[in-house]
Amino acid sequence: MLVQKLSWIILLLFLCQHGIEAGVICEGGFGTLRCGSFGTIRVIEANYGRTDRTTCVRGIPYYHTSNTRCKRTVTNTVSNRCNGRKSCVLHASNTVFGEPCVGTYKYLTLTFACR
Repeated sequence: MLVQKLSWIILLLFLCQHGIEAGVICEGGFGTLRCGSFGTIRVIEANYGRTDRTTCVRGIPYYHTSNTRCKRTVTNTVSNRCNGRKSCVLHASNTVFGEPCVGTYKYLTLTFACR
């Protein structure tokens, strides 16, 4: 578990040094992608679901986070909403991204660059 967390931190540091941003939005939450004066958003990858037992678990019962084989690629959906804009608000919800696994508390992971 610790090695997985450290690997994720190292990956984030590498991506940020190369102008690539990464983020997570827990199910039901809102998040904003921003480029500001650095250009416009270009989405690289986005997934909605659950692939681990440690992300977005605070206050959530274990049985809603135990399914870690739940992932839907939503890069096209997020790209259509955000590419070419300076900022973009996203809502991590089944209404927006569909229901890849009933009964599992999900999150949206994404990477994007400002170009």
